[in-house]
Amino acid sequence: MSILSTWKAWSLQAAVFAGSATALVALLQHTPPWVACMRGAGAWLAIILLGKLFALALNKVEALSAESAKDMARKRAAEGEGSEA
Repeated sequence: MSILSTWKAWSLQAAVFAGSATALVALLQHTPPWVACMRGAGAWLAIILLGKLFALALNKVEALSAESAKDMARKRAAEGEGSEA
């Protein structure tokens, strides 16, 4: 299991927890239910968007890391060929 799939699963769980906890706290403060729902939905949406943004960045870092590893392997192979001659 890669870190990206783990992050996606965790961020979805965190979004559900944040949304429901925000709505519950709003209800405990005696706000109207529709206001509590809007606050919970806002918290859920914010965490979902942050999770997707971080997943996008993580995906880019993994791609750059793989590309960098390939470049280093090519460089080592080229240095090995040059020193034999």
